[in-house]
Amino acid sequence: MDNLTYSQKYYQENKDKWSKYKNDENYKQKQKESRQKYYQKNKEKVKEKAKQYRQNNLEKVKEYDRVRAERDGNRKQTQRNRFITRWRCAGIKCDDWDKLVDKYMSITHCETCNCELIKYSMSGSNRLCLEHCHTSGYVRSLSCHNCNMKIAKVDKFKKEVLLNLHRHFIV
Repeated sequence: MDNLTYSQKYYQENKDKWSKYKNDENYKQKQKESRQKYYQKNKEKVKEKAKQYRQNNLEKVKEYDRVRAERDGNRKQTQRNRFITRWRCAGIKCDDWDKLVDKYMSITHCETCNCELIKYSMSGSNRLCLEHCHTSGYVRSLSCHNCNMKIAKVDKFKKEVLLNLHRHFIV
């Protein structure tokens, strides 16, 4: 029996038991806090389990993504808008947002070191990053996390050198 079917069947058989919790905000808040506490305590275990599931059920995950994309309808436009909104909130400036998003969605290799990029990942040294100037906000390149961090260190060093020069030599 499918797990979801079992859950639905259990719920139907015990509806009266669960109806009192349905609209109880305290219960919902306690459940949410309990899930967050468990996640914080077992973060690595949860991440590893999710990673294993994705690896073992790649076709299932792809099918789920495909169905979700169909359900969402105009998913690409929604994704475009999310990227633009997130970047604007981060203070990134751009003259042509559509061109930047197209490039971001189609790029496969780092513009700096030419390594293969992992898109839509929150971790990993090869994840795609929007390399930009933190002073002006303008995008310089699309690079991997490693290159992005190296450039950031160089920028920080340049800034410190300029500040020290300014402090010591300019009155």
